[in-house]
Amino acid sequence: MKRILILTADVGFGHISAANAIREALETRHGHACQVEVVNPLQSQAAPRLMRHNARDYDRLVRRWPRVYGLAYNATNRRFTNSLVNQAYTSLLQAALRRLLVTGAPDLVITTYPYYQSPLAAICRELPAPPRILTVVTDFVTVHRAWFHAGADFCCVPTADAARSAVSYGFDPHNIRITGIPVHPDIGRIRAAKQDVRRALGWRTDLPTLLVMGSKRVDRLPGLLQQINAARLPLQLAVVCGGDEALYRVLNQMTWTRPVHIYGFSNDVPRLMHAADWVMSKAGGLTTAEALACGRPLLFIGTIPGQERGNAEYVVRHDAGVMVETGAETVRLLRHWTGLGDAEPRRLAVEARRLGRPHAAHDIAAQAWTMLEHAGNTFAPNGVTVQMTTHADVGLHKLRRGQTRLPAMTVRRSVGRGTTNNHE
Repeated sequence: MKRILILTADVGFGHISAANAIREALETRHGHACQVEVVNPLQSQAAPRLMRHNARDYDRLVRRWPRVYGLAYNATNRRFTNSLVNQAYTSLLQAALRRLLVTGAPDLVITTYPYYQSPLAAICRELPAPPRILTVVTDFVTVHRAWFHAGADFCCVPTADAARSAVSYGFDPHNIRITGIPVHPDIGRIRAAKQDVRRALGWRTDLPTLLVMGSKRVDRLPGLLQQINAARLPLQLAVVCGGDEALYRVLNQMTWTRPVHIYGFSNDVPRLMHAADWVMSKAGGLTTAEALACGRPLLFIGTIPGQERGNAEYVVRHDAGVMVETGAETVRLLRHWTGLGDAEPRRLAVEARRLGRPHAAHDIAAQAWTMLEHAGNTFAPNGVTVQMTTHADVGLHKLRRGQTRLPAMTVRRSVGRGTTNNHE
């Protein structure tokens, strides 16, 4: 029985959602042969108290002072300052992470949060039989260097742009694979027609539908929805409040001119997205990946500097969504779309589906299992050596032309009794 530990954090919803998606894929593929545990070390009793407030502090920072967040993001993305931050996380989290590794004795550790790699690497240097480490990046393009620590064995990234960033930060190109951001496997399983899903949800089937993804991290959302409501556009709204109780109360007290469905929190976002025509949200990595996997165009609101700006620009550049800055701009766009029939929205939907990776979690699970099968071995079964294809000559120029997997894995017959190191 293989033991897999997935480390995540509640600093934004995406890290936890990605972890759960990977667990679901692993259990679907190998449930008979593995034990998977998802843990948030920031909430461990062994973690310092100040770390347990990370989620609350992050919410407050991105909502009230997004520019300050952007400045901090850029400042820590330099080699020297990132090294200092890594040292701080190593000091603060080493006890909590050591307890997890010693008591659980995992064969593989998967991380969906960037700041665990440094303390993990420090702990693994002390262990007689350390686990393999797989990093899963949850931002599309503007990827912080903290994701790419030399102590990780392998890294799954969402895009070719992210792969180039990894290489520029010094990560071995042999040990990178482009998979997309892991979304829940249910997204790829839903086959029902949009109208049938709406009918099952109790939504109108004769109106275009805007799904709005809210949370404590989205500022001024009630005012924006008031403007859409006042415009009396021929559409219906579905709003997920993301656990923001204050937002849920405010929206339920509003007088609506349009059909509206308000959810305080939902574990059924894949079905809601399949029922919608468009998704309006911040540019978080997971929500963006979910919408694209469903083939739904995105309207980005309240995009903060740093990784979210990069996520939004990536989608807009590929003609799968738009960024809106004001309520008036949002209303104009929706009026334009609802007055055009299907032409422009359908084109955006085609590009969104082209960009989506609904099976990313399964691709990551396959990579994880490959690492487990060859952990600690330089020889594969039956005299076959597993080697990462070198990209020194051709890999990166292929990547620039849109190659979707880096590296490719080649399987060759071993020559004599030589061995090949999986970590070249």
